[in-house]
Amino acid sequence: MTELRGSSMKILQATYVRGVAGSENFLLNAISGLKAKGHQVEMLILYVDQQETEAFKKLLDERAIKHHSFDIKGFSLLKSLKGIAKLCRHFDLINSHLLHADLTLSLAKRFFHRKMILVSGKHGYEEWYINKFGFDPKHKTKNKYWYISRLAEKNTNRSFAISKGIQNLFIGADISPTNAIDLIYYGFEFDNQFKNDPNLRFGPQQLCIVGRLTAFKGHRFAIESVEILKDEFPEIKLVLVGWGELEQELKQMVQDKGLEDNVIFTGFQKNARDYMASSDIILLPSISEGFGIVLAEAMSVKRPIIAFDVPSPSELLENNISGVLVPPYDVPKYATAIRSLLLAPEHQQKLAEKAYEMLQDKYHLSRMIRQLEEFYLRAITIERG
Repeated sequence: MTELRGSSMKILQATYVRGVAGSENFLLNAISGLKAKGHQVEMLILYVDQQETEAFKKLLDERAIKHHSFDIKGFSLLKSLKGIAKLCRHFDLINSHLLHADLTLSLAKRFFHRKMILVSGKHGYEEWYINKFGFDPKHKTKNKYWYISRLAEKNTNRSFAISKGIQNLFIGADISPTNAIDLIYYGFEFDNQFKNDPNLRFGPQQLCIVGRLTAFKGHRFAIESVEILKDEFPEIKLVLVGWGELEQELKQMVQDKGLEDNVIFTGFQKNARDYMASSDIILLPSISEGFGIVLAEAMSVKRPIIAFDVPSPSELLENNISGVLVPPYDVPKYATAIRSLLLAPEHQQKLAEKAYEMLQDKYHLSRMIRQLEEFYLRAITIERG
């Protein structure tokens, strides 16, 4: 392990890659920001299908971020552990992200590099659990995911969660000790390369949801709300930007309710912020969110947000100040909130402007980088005594 020179650190970020999603974008921003502060930061990519890593590698190369790859499929993991441990000896600290990386790095530490300083970033939890319970920690389902999470955590020096909801879940589920998991919100630095495009405007009132078509995102609540609103706003449009395993089920739901003219499925779109900017209101009817990057995206294009009062929207939005929070899963009240905001364009603007201010202040990239630096330095200092 190297000696620290001043506050400069050698940091290895590690995650299992299957594409480019929220945690990968977090890492791109975090690594670039830490490098800009003078730290040496590299990326460890874990994979079972190397082809799935190519898009992420390309983004790393574009930012001149050095990266290393190891196969963790089946017995390949046993061969890789020793090589991973050898690589880790060149760094002051290793930061794993999500369960596959947490387990892999914890095993490398336990069997090949006991002095490794390993910290973990908690971005979410098992999707089955979230789909059913959200981030409610009282449902202590002791399945394979829980046991692996707890095993990995025992070999981890310290962790951080990206929201209070996740932090409370890991503590409440007896995975992380109360005094060993910090809170570091995502930070952003959005560009202004988005536009209000009339070609993406489909009706006089337009609602938009951006996100994967999966259960915990709660698209069904938005569709049911549109069913309630249709009589008063017959030309209202709900634009669903994203793809996922529930696509056919949701399309069938729309057909059964006779809403084919009111609900538009766009599939995945690279210019998702353009769809947001071209809409009146952004909906987030999720039953829970690890952080809710879509909230930050909506803030960045100055569009008002209506969400359920659940983690993490309840952390990121102030009701009727920077957004609208509705009692969880109450469709009539959700529909009422949409109606009220559609009829109050001035209030829409006030909510959007306040949310934009919060984004620049509380959720800026510079704040996240500063907190990561402090978290890493504290973990190293405590371990080295």
